[in-house]
Amino acid sequence: MSKNKYYLLTGLVGLLVTTALIGSVSSAHWGVNIEKNQEIKQMHQEVRNAFNNNDYNTWQEMMNDKADNLCDKAEEMRENITQENFDKMIEAHELMQDGNKEEAIEIMKELGFGGYGFGFGFGMKPGFRGHMFNK
Repeated sequence: MSKNKYYLLTGLVGLLVTTALIGSVSSAHWGVNIEKNQEIKQMHQEVRNAFNNNDYNTWQEMMNDKADNLCDKAEEMRENITQENFDKMIEAHELMQDGNKEEAIEIMKELGFGGYGFGFGFGMKPGFRGHMFNK
């Protein structure tokens, strides 16, 4: 086998292994979001069914349920707007700025960020957004 074919084959195997690893980590990391996506797809199908069947009552019920859910999330968000939470977020921000990522992530886990890093918005309590921690 020539050197070029060897390097090409080695690179291809490396790419496949990397892709497999990223895929497995991503699916483990995003497992919760996969479930949520399935719920959303099911809801969209139910809405389409209501439209196709000209079923106002079903659609109305679904929209009222969605509105109630949004009200609950808004209330939870209001409950999380506290001086204590703000102070913890400032502490985590300063730790990130100083390169103490692990300590910052622990604080953010306490606040309900889910420990997946900053800036994505997944696993967070309403009212918290991680984008402020990115440079």
